[in-house]
Amino acid sequence: MKKVLSFSLAAMLSLGAFAVFPVANAVAEESATEEKIVRPLAAYEFDDVNDPGLDSSGHGFNLKKKVVGASADAFKVLEDTDGENYISLSRTEDGSGGGLLYAPELGNSGKDFSDLIEESYTVSLTFRRDNSSNNGSHYVLATGRYNKCFQITPWLGGIQIQLYSQHLAPGATAEEQGQWIEQNTKMISGVDTSDWTTVTVSTDAITNISSVYINGEIRETFNLTDVSFTWREDNYTFTLGAQCQVSGNACTQFATVDIKQCRVYDCALSEANVERLYNGQEAIVEEGTAYIQEVAEIDTSALDLYATDVNTVDVIVNEVLPTSVMTTISNGMKMPAKITWFPVSETQIAGYLHSLYANVDQLYKTVDYGYTVRFDYDETLVRIGSVKLDGNAYEPGTPIDQNLHNISFTVTPLNDFVEVNAVSYWIWNGSLWGMNTTSA
Repeated sequence: MKKVLSFSLAAMLSLGAFAVFPVANAVAEESATEEKIVRPLAAYEFDDVNDPGLDSSGHGFNLKKKVVGASADAFKVLEDTDGENYISLSRTEDGSGGGLLYAPELGNSGKDFSDLIEESYTVSLTFRRDNSSNNGSHYVLATGRYNKCFQITPWLGGIQIQLYSQHLAPGATAEEQGQWIEQNTKMISGVDTSDWTTVTVSTDAITNISSVYINGEIRETFNLTDVSFTWREDNYTFTLGAQCQVSGNACTQFATVDIKQCRVYDCALSEANVERLYNGQEAIVEEGTAYIQEVAEIDTSALDLYATDVNTVDVIVNEVLPTSVMTTISNGMKMPAKITWFPVSETQIAGYLHSLYANVDQLYKTVDYGYTVRFDYDETLVRIGSVKLDGNAYEPGTPIDQNLHNISFTVTPLNDFVEVNAVSYWIWNGSLWGMNTTSA
């Protein structure tokens, strides 16, 4: 009787771009006399001329600069009269090209940091653009395509703000959904944005109310049927100056605009906090506000966190790691929170919390993962021996790094009725991951 034996080897996995989270699993320390700051999920001030998309929040959600079908002058970093930097973007005459900043995808997930927001959110944007024309194709901020998700577009002497996402719209077809979203897009009229204008949109997922502020003062409130910052099935990413897909592909609807600052929060800020932001201060936790104070430890001792050709990083992220974690709220309650995992480096995965309670300290969890070599075979039929990794003795299951390695071993039948017909192998990135075929 013959039996083909299959041997599984670890393979190097390409993970793409990573956000770099600082180690911040503990509760942020605050002096008893200090006001607790509501920390943004992402913040952009364009201080670094060479790398204007740096995220000053510390999360590492850096935006990438891109110029499409235009000269380098389509993207400039200039200094204002007050000494602050701003990005000056311009598009080509026919609108087919221009400059922008976009959020790269998290690992190979097809999503960016804006897709992490599933509940309340606040966006604050300071920009200037002549919005007197009848041209609504200059997208200043977008998390996706027109009629698909959140956008800010100044035109017709006002500011158009799209608050609904595709998956929230009623309709039997995508066209019907798009028509409904267009009919329910909000227009803040009578706002001249030719000089610096700060637009802040604070949307509460508990009340389904979105409040729009112009230069720190509330302008209008809207009752929504539901709240979502992005269309979760869409692969478009957070962008300043256009709309684009993951990794900056398919950029369209470029804008001619100057942008001085942009902040994104994963909670709804109050009117008082919006005013504080406009005055150059930080948002603070107000009296009586409940927030996530602590995140429980996650026991990973029984979890397989070694990436192989079968137990890939995607499998670890989506199937191995837990989908929720227990949190302690500032009022003493313990509440589970949904957690979304994504790779932040070639050895670490971060978990982002989703909760109706504000995560003012931006607490999250991190776990380490690694690589190894495993063998899959019937131990009653053959014995594996003399395993070597790059010429050195190796114990299968021992952690290795993510680089390519050479492995060799022997396969010995255990009785006269066993014959090794073949040994399967893989070729990865041009290197042979396999062994000599033997028989007995």
